[in-house]
Amino acid sequence: MEKITFVRKNGKYKGRNALPCSPEIYKHVAFIAESCNMKLGEVTNRLLDAALNHIEITDEDHIEF
Repeated sequence: MEKITFVRKNGKYKGRNALPCSPEIYKHVAFIAESCNMKLGEVTNRLLDAALNHIEITDEDHIEF
């Protein structure tokens, strides 16, 4: 899996306790949960854990295209 790059920006994070996603992503996650008889949160946590192992955060002045 390739790295997913995020650019660090100045400002204060305004977080909340929910993780919003598109309806299409929700359908995929719900399908996995139903197919595997798992809770939605379990599937979400496993998917996010896998993705978080492939994250890279860079500063704005170090972006390469």
